[in-house]
This record gives sequence, C-alpha cells and structure tokens, in this order.
Amino acid sequence: MTPVHCLLLIRAAGVAEPRWRRRRPSDVRRCIALVLLACGALASGLLAACAKTPAPPEAGGTPPTHLTTTTAPTTSAPASLSPELQAQRATALAAPKPVKPTEATENTQQGAVYSAVHFLALYRYAFITGDTTDLAAMSEDRCTFCASVINAITDLHSKGGWINPWTQKITNIEYITPGTGKEYCGVRAVVTSTESTSIKEDGKVATESAGENTILFALRYYDNSWHIGEVATE
Repeated sequence: MTPVHCLLLIRAAGVAEPRWRRRRPSDVRRCIALVLLACGALASGLLAACAKTPAPPEAGGTPPTHLTTTTAPTTSAPASLSPELQAQRATALAAPKPVKPTEATENTQQGAVYSAVHFLALYRYAFITGDTTDLAAMSEDRCTFCASVINAITDLHSKGGWINPWTQKITNIEYITPGTGKEYCGVRAVVTSTESTSIKEDGKVATESAGENTILFALRYYDNSWHIGEVATE
C-alpha cells in the first residue's frame, strides 16, 4: 500500500486540516462508479491541462445542465417507504452542509488543496441531501464530471431517492504546479470510501462496496475562489 503522506477524514460535520507536498508538473468511486469510469479516459488530458490552458467552452447551445441546481428536497418521504427507510431518509436529508475552510479562499497552493478537499466534501453532502447548490458554484461549465454528478444527484432525489451517509478518507494529496503562464494547476489525491447504500423511491436498496481511487483535479482561481475545471480518475 502506498505510504500515507497526509490523512483527512471527511465527515458530515466538516473537514480535517490537510497536509500536502508540492509536486512538479512532470510527476504528474464514487459518483457512483459509473460516472468516474466515464471520466477515467480524461485523466491524461487532465494532467495536460495543468501545463496547457484549455480552450474556452463553446458559446451558444443549451446551457450546461449542472447550472440548474437543486436545494435539499422536502422531508416528506414517499408513502411506499418502510418506517425504517423513512427514518434513514430523514437522517440523510438533515446532514449538515460542509463549512468552507478559510484556507480554501486563498490564491495559494494550500488554497487549491483545501478547495479540492472541500469539493469532495460537497460531493458527498450533495448525494446525501440532494442539495447541489455549492457543488455547482465550484464547477466550471467545461467540467464533464461535475455536470454528470449533479445530473445524477438531481435525478435520484427528484424521484424521492437518496444515499445514506458514508465516510471518505483522502490521502497522498499532491499539488501539481501549472505550466509557465498557464491557468490550471492540479491536485491529486487517493480517495478511500466505506461501503454505502443508495435507496430509490420504491425502497429498493443498492449497496456500493468500499473502494479506493486516485482522483485528479484541474483547478483555477478567479472571483476570489477556486473553481473545478475537470475531475478524472487515474
């Protein structure tokens, strides 16, 4: 197993302080695994984005679906759910929103790292509660992963489904410096997730086994905040 350089435990209550190390550009499961697999082919392009400014999104056409955000659904559970599942749903929807660390607002290497970790916390929170507002605010129009995740969350929760809380550990966090004169830097981390369960509106339960993935983020800073340009798996 790869030695752990830093360890963060993301829980509903917040995010622990990360430790990180700088890495040169040359060193360079969970959305429901299908989303990560769909984005996996982008990994090499994501690393390249840290050294080359990506082309701007095409103008015109249909607005990105991830900009149509959803807030947490109402607490009334579908009548078809058992009392036990209704209680689980109420607990999930009441999960507290992750607090954005002050460091995540800094235009620094540390700020990029904290922002990537905060994005993962919002990812978890959104799947549990259905509230994608803050997740979408961090996502750029070009982010295919972000749009896919938000669409999946909206579809699940709009029908009365949800995902029960699970735990994520983020280890081996590395900062990837952007190329000279380029906008996007990178953050690379290993995400280990415990087993989780998703429940559909009819009460059907699906279990996602525990797993581990190396995740790559392309980020850039503007409007006093870090934004995610793409996410992929190695």
